[in-house]
Amino acid sequence: MVGVGSFHAATATPRELGIPYSLAEGTLHHVFEGGWLWVIPFNNHGASCNDLCSVGLLLDPRIHGPVPDCSPQEEFDRFVAQFPDVAAQLNGGRAVREWVRAGRLQYTASQVVGNRFCLLGHAAGFIDPLFSKGLHTTLAAVLSFGREYLLARGSGDFSRARFLPVEQQTLRYVAANDTLLAHAIKSFSHANLWRVYSVIWILGAYLEFVRLTGYRQALLKRGRSAAQRLALATPTLNLVGGGFRAFEMLAEEVDDIMAALNPADEAAVNRTVDQIRERILREQWIPYSHRAIARGATHLPKRKFSWRLLMSEGGLMGRADYRAHFFGETNFFDLAWFMAKERVRYSRTKISLTHRLARQSAL
Repeated sequence: MVGVGSFHAATATPRELGIPYSLAEGTLHHVFEGGWLWVIPFNNHGASCNDLCSVGLLLDPRIHGPVPDCSPQEEFDRFVAQFPDVAAQLNGGRAVREWVRAGRLQYTASQVVGNRFCLLGHAAGFIDPLFSKGLHTTLAAVLSFGREYLLARGSGDFSRARFLPVEQQTLRYVAANDTLLAHAIKSFSHANLWRVYSVIWILGAYLEFVRLTGYRQALLKRGRSAAQRLALATPTLNLVGGGFRAFEMLAEEVDDIMAALNPADEAAVNRTVDQIRERILREQWIPYSHRAIARGATHLPKRKFSWRLLMSEGGLMGRADYRAHFFGETNFFDLAWFMAKERVRYSRTKISLTHRLARQSAL
């Protein structure tokens, strides 16, 4: 669509909502019982060259049945009209191509690898784009496949058995995303339930980022030979929650609680909220910012770095078992130096300079 305005212009300012940033800075999700709607602006930055805004609606057909007697756009407009704030934001928008409607989106391949073939990313499985897990699934599969392929070239063994670790990792990740989505959507009709369950989502994603950061640092560490770097590229790299067993145990317990919940039972919902909150707050290794969400905070800190990151409980490097799992022998100062270099390496200034020099050398 084009012409989609800011949610704040149609409703309330960030200050009135109690958040330190504009909701247009990223993807905006409107959530409700049995579904969600996305608004993804590509024109939300001063340097943007794209005036488009991606808008889409996903519904659970068990709660919101199909409406075959109207066009896709009519169905969308009817549904959005139930939510005045959403309708107000989209009021000035105009579709630049025809609306489309699809049936069931979810699927998973029963076999991911075989003799001389490997399915990557959405070819292997797709659940729902709510948490944008497709990129993670694809990159993790490429990482595992790359290692196995290099080893297979040396041995000449391209059999299915050689690449089974890629299949196991991919299917494990798709299954974990399926569980996360099912329980997230179940919680959407109760704000307090969604708040505490959302901690499992943002904590799992955060730990995946931390795991990949530590992993990347190990791969790039000076002095490592090519063979050592290849050995580090283990096919058993588990991105779900960073592969940290304490998180896995927490998520399994919370998911069992969610699976047993009837969201139509208000008393049961309230008990579940208290139970999940107590379970999260019991874990001292969880970052302070995520624990604050469980206590009622509505957002993560705008400032990503603060003195609290130095704490042994709830800090970036956490307690001993957390630190050993994610960072090995790396200390805080080595990690900080690595992240500072990464920030410069991928900064807009550095990338623009690299492109400019490349153009000049080509002339």
